[in-house]
Amino acid sequence: MKRFTSNSDFDPLNQTRSMPNRTIDVLNQTRSMPNRTIDPLNQTRSVPNRTIDPLNQTRPAPNRTIDPLNQTRPAQQRTSLSPNSDVKVPNSTRLAQKAWSTGILLVLLALCSACVTPATSAEEYFAIGMAYFDMGKYAEAEQWLNRAAAIDKTKTASEYNLGRITFENKRYTEALRHFERVLAKDPKNVMALKATAYTYTKLGNLDKAESVYRQVLTLVPESADDGYNHALLLYSMEKYEESEAVLARYPHALFENSDTVLLYARIQKAQHKPEAVNMYERYLEMKSDPVVRYEFAVILEEGGFFARALEEYRAALKDLPEKSENPTKTGLRFSIARLLLIADSGSEEGISELEAAVQEGFKDTAELEKLLEERAISDTRKADIRRIIDDINKEPKPSLIEETQTEETEKTQTPDEEEAAKT
Repeated sequence: MKRFTSNSDFDPLNQTRSMPNRTIDVLNQTRSMPNRTIDPLNQTRSVPNRTIDPLNQTRPAPNRTIDPLNQTRPAQQRTSLSPNSDVKVPNSTRLAQKAWSTGILLVLLALCSACVTPATSAEEYFAIGMAYFDMGKYAEAEQWLNRAAAIDKTKTASEYNLGRITFENKRYTEALRHFERVLAKDPKNVMALKATAYTYTKLGNLDKAESVYRQVLTLVPESADDGYNHALLLYSMEKYEESEAVLARYPHALFENSDTVLLYARIQKAQHKPEAVNMYERYLEMKSDPVVRYEFAVILEEGGFFARALEEYRAALKDLPEKSENPTKTGLRFSIARLLLIADSGSEEGISELEAAVQEGFKDTAELEKLLEERAISDTRKADIRRIIDDINKEPKPSLIEETQTEETEKTQTPDEEEAAKT
């Protein structure tokens, strides 16, 4: 029996998590402690045994995209205590204090810039550049870091941070050159390797990115974070067996991290393994997500677990946002109708659900015609489906409606209005 396949494929390279945006001089980086990793793009330490995606350095909910080099977490709405009193300081006051501090820093930077002499040290160039970087003034930061990069003492650190700036400005090829210069001097620099891998990903060179991740894991084999990154990339390349093998090296992550559980479930689903059901259940126990619940329902339907699948479809429909695009609300209603028609063709419920989906906007006649090939659907119901298809085909196409409206508008225009429209 032909089964409907979910069209809810997600972009695995956008399943990412962010870390706080902090910059550390790569010249002073020391070897990380076991089971701790350093974020290559923001140079932060991750929490031991927790998965962080260095492709975007983010810890996301599934199907969420976060800018990898803008590694900031939304500020929580809270008040804090002054260190010398029990009086609460409102956020507005703190923001004002921060703005005042930033203003002072800008004045000092301007004074420093005006006082630069030939004797100015490389460290001072670097410090000014990174101060501008932290404020998001990338053009100024790039100017000062370029000066620092011309001096051997700060060359590596400056090259790395110039790579970050050019990456932030979407100059990926230029960013790659900066990271490769760091690696030419220090081939085992894990942070530069991670940044290089992610840049290759942005350039669409997944084979190169995958090769660099292998180097990373050779240097830090105990890192579950980097194992997740490598597996995610392999999944995007449809190398499902290799991806599963990488995740299997970090079994603790499959019990601690929802993102890793979801990736493992999707890898098993892609290989049509029945174990995927258990992994999807585990994920949904950890986190409720209507899109993932829809994927789970599709697997259950394909396995013939119609009652459970119907329950999951309806739960997903209830929680799915109105503007969801994959799946859409109408597409999910069609899935419910399809299941009902196949599971109980004699019931009126399936065809009623299908008609409701069409009324709400479902117009995919190709999917409707697939139902005519289902042997489990009775001839009576297939006749109803053909009628629905015919009704959809009789409806005027959107493009024809727009053309007709344009023609009618042109007919009602006066000569002066026509001349004004042309100009």
